[in-house]
Amino acid sequence: KLQFLYLIGSYNLSYTAPFSMALSKDAADEIFRSNHDMFGVAKYAYYISCGGNVLEGAVSLDEEAPPAADQAWHLGSCTKAVTATIVAHLVYTGEAFAKGYDTSIGDVLGGEVPEGVRGITLHDLLAHRSGLKVDMPGKDEDALEARLLKEGASATQQRAAFVKELLEGENALAHPPQSTYMYSNAGYAVVGALVEAATKATWEDVVGRVMKEVCGAGAIGFGNPPGLLGVTEDGEAQKEGQDDKVWHRASFAMHMPMQEWAKFAHFHAEVARQWPAGGAGGFLESAAVRAMHTPYSPATPDEEAVGEIPSGYGLGWKTSWDESPTNIALMHEGVAAKSPQGVLWHWGTNFLFNTGAYVDTARQLVILCASNNGSSMARLAQKLAFDAIIEAVPAG
Repeated sequence: KLQFLYLIGSYNLSYTAPFSMALSKDAADEIFRSNHDMFGVAKYAYYISCGGNVLEGAVSLDEEAPPAADQAWHLGSCTKAVTATIVAHLVYTGEAFAKGYDTSIGDVLGGEVPEGVRGITLHDLLAHRSGLKVDMPGKDEDALEARLLKEGASATQQRAAFVKELLEGENALAHPPQSTYMYSNAGYAVVGALVEAATKATWEDVVGRVMKEVCGAGAIGFGNPPGLLGVTEDGEAQKEGQDDKVWHRASFAMHMPMQEWAKFAHFHAEVARQWPAGGAGGFLESAAVRAMHTPYSPATPDEEAVGEIPSGYGLGWKTSWDESPTNIALMHEGVAAKSPQGVLWHWGTNFLFNTGAYVDTARQLVILCASNNGSSMARLAQKLAFDAIIEAVPAG
């Protein structure tokens, strides 16, 4: 069954808003309702906060009751911003990665790493400039998982085995490292394994601890969210027991309740707000976390990204909204070493769920959206709703 939750929560910010959100609850409801109803999404949720003003609700367009307010939602690739934040915190505190973002795969995993990929750094991986292919072929991942489960391998052992097979494969690299942007889920899976190797702790434990320390977010889980099954592009319900591979928990397989995700989004909104003025200090103003908001791709005006448009990709966040005029200009001008644009966003899907996150510091606007419909039409519904809300909110 199609289900899409729509929530809007409230979190206190440390500053006074210069304007009020020019968007009523009824108007916001209608924006999401019309777009999701048009594309056959039955249940949905959205979160909007602007200048301290919050809209909030849960909606069901079928005869079933809407999911509970504390329902956890699969974040898809919105997981990547969390992963980048974990690494930023480890770099900032010195808990791991002595060379900071310049720490390489070889530095962490040692000399057994093939020479061609040994020098790939954390920064390369997080910015999608590692050269690693997008994903390992699905049949190869399935075979690897089946073998590891038969052997009784732990989640950490499975992640290490995935990285070993990926890096030692003949076609590990789709292009030379650092040469261009190419979105890579496999690259973020490597990051998770590097964190485990460097901290001697499980990925799950590190994420839970650091997220609580950084922004107070809890109730974080991985893989399929409890009590909710996804829906495929073809409208088929997710099979019971079907779940993400454990090595993708650093790439696109995290879940959390909307209220907890909002705490994370507001942390990054405050990071971006503090950038010009300063004053907060600590991790919030550290170079480690600010690196996440700085666009790195395309690095030169003539660089041709492989696959999707980079949209000024930083570390775990895109920094220029979709196909906006600003984004098109960045594509032609090159963005390496440019200042943050004041916008952070990402879409997420594992083709069973869809999510979207948008942070605009000029408008003091945060929008979050989560759905268990993995179709491209559900993504389009989110995009149209986000565009309408962004247009409705004053520019500041």
